[in-house]
Amino acid sequence: MNSKNTALIVIDIQKDFCTKGSAYNKLGYPIEHNFALAKKINKAIKQFRDKNIPIYFILSNYDDFVIKGDKCVFCLSGSKGTEPCLPEEKADRIIIKKTHDGFYNTKLDFFLKKDKVKNILIAGISTSVCVDSTARSGVARGYNVVVLSNLVASRNKDFHKFALDNFKNNFGEVDNSKNLLKKIK
Repeated sequence: MNSKNTALIVIDIQKDFCTKGSAYNKLGYPIEHNFALAKKINKAIKQFRDKNIPIYFILSNYDDFVIKGDKCVFCLSGSKGTEPCLPEEKADRIIIKKTHDGFYNTKLDFFLKKDKVKNILIAGISTSVCVDSTARSGVARGYNVVVLSNLVASRNKDFHKFALDNFKNNFGEVDNSKNLLKKIK
């Protein structure tokens, strides 16, 4: 894999998913593992930077998003929940998504093509929802997609494992970031 046509996409590492007392946390969803993941991704970003790999942050803004018939109550405009947990200056590009899929009605595909990206490395939250939706959408658009197994998390371990296994068996690659970084020229 060549670093010149590869990008790291970091999905939903934002305050609603990583902060105690957030709107997401108040729904009963645990955030401790997400907070730990944010710290891990923050450290890993330096390793990707050392390989000259651009970093894209995909952030949720669910103002008009309906989930199972109800208006979404987290990651809403004007709330701290939409803010990234990682310093914005670590991102080369920030893309706002309005659904689980980072490609749907966003400029992600436009910027990836503009930047001549062919390989997408995906980190973030949640393995079985936004990571999976974005990863599959990337495959459908012709990108080589690798989900970084040590840099994704889900609130449900079974869903996490299933999403990684399913993606690996049917769509793209799943690898550990440390292994993958060794392969990048």
